[in-house]
Amino acid sequence: MAGRSKPGDDILYLILESAGRKSLLQTLYEQCEAPVWQLLFSETRWAPYEDESPLFIQVTRNGGLHRWALKELGRTGELRGLIIESDASLEAVLQWARARLTVTLGDTRNGLLRFYDPLVWHRLAPHDTGREGTVKRVVYWHGGPEDGSWLTSHNPEPVTMVGAPTLEAEQLQNLNLARA
Repeated sequence: MAGRSKPGDDILYLILESAGRKSLLQTLYEQCEAPVWQLLFSETRWAPYEDESPLFIQVTRNGGLHRWALKELGRTGELRGLIIESDASLEAVLQWARARLTVTLGDTRNGLLRFYDPLVWHRLAPHDTGREGTVKRVVYWHGGPEDGSWLTSHNPEPVTMVGAPTLEAEQLQNLNLARA
């Protein structure tokens, strides 16, 4: 795309995983003939688990995939994920997401942070950095199909990014309460 011709043509990124029986990749190709996607776990220490990797998908705001994701994310729980708004390239946003997958859980323990799960994202309570970085906003559905709502995190940072990504004590406590 040479440039953005209309505001409605903005590029967004989705990080999605399926909780249902049907393959998310199969569903993606049913929605779009040539989707632009990558496995989130590729090129990370989690690459051996690519079969369980969420999909990182580029979409156009108000395009068919975006509308499908909005509809499905708020429904029965078959689809979970985040909508990321950014002016950065697919590679830059993908690197941002991959850099936050592995977090330090103490002096010697590391773990996979499923920040792309809306329940986990909500419990992390990402703080607003106060400045525009790679990610401008993250939009996610919080709650059930009947009682949920869309929430937005502005200029979000879900982890402490000094050295290795780490979780604050309060975040660890909040995640211990979460049942994903």
